Amino acid sequence: METLTKTLFFQLVSGSAKNGDLQVSYRDFTFKVFELCNDTEIDYSKLYFTLNHTHIELTSLQERAISNGAGGKCGNTIPS
Repeated sequence: METLTKTLFFQLVSGSAKNGDLQVSYRDFTFKVFELCNDTEIDYSKLYFTLNHTHIELTSLQERAISNGAGGKCGNTIPS
């Protein structure tokens, strides 16, 4: 379940890691997503759960960033 939320990218965007290249870690994160989705041995219910869990965690981080004023100049808002 925590396969994607334990990546360097996720740690950087959540603030739990301070050192790392965001662009490189994002590329590695997307490769990991593609690997999981193309794994012929993976249980689809586990894959769905992992992707859904990651989506919920990223949405939570986005909402926290917006509530702290991040993205205000860009017009970023949380969809209703």
